[in-house]
Amino acid sequence: RGGNMIDVDPGTGGPVNLHRFWDTDAVALSGLGVEDYVRSLAGLIETNAVTWVQDTLMDWARESQSLRPDVYDFGGRANRLTRDYLENAERITRLRLAQAGVRLAAEVNRALCDPADASP
Repeated sequence: RGGNMIDVDPGTGGPVNLHRFWDTDAVALSGLGVEDYVRSLAGLIETNAVTWVQDTLMDWARESQSLRPDVYDFGGRANRLTRDYLENAERITRLRLAQAGVRLAAEVNRALCDPADASP
C-alpha cells in the first residue's frame, strides 16, 4: 500500500498519512525554520557534494529503494511512531534533502552552464 493509504501517529496531535509525515512532519522534527534548516545542511553538503554529483539516476533510485524498509518499519497496529523511528526519519530526511539540493543544482548547472563552470 502506498503512503497515502497508511495512517501513522507521530505523537504530534493525531494521525497523519505516511506520505504527509515524510513530506512535511519529518522535516518539522528539527524545530528549525526553513533558512536555519537549510543552513544546518551545509556541513553535510560540503563533505559529500563531490560524490553526490557523480551518482547516476539509477544510484538515486537504488538509494531510495534501500530506504524502503526504514520507512515502513513503524511497528504495531496503532502505527504509533517510536522515538527511534522519528530520529531515523529526521536523519534520513536531512540526508535526502541535502542530496536532492546538490543533485538538482548540478543538473541545472549541466543544462545551463558552460561545462567548465558547472562545479558543485
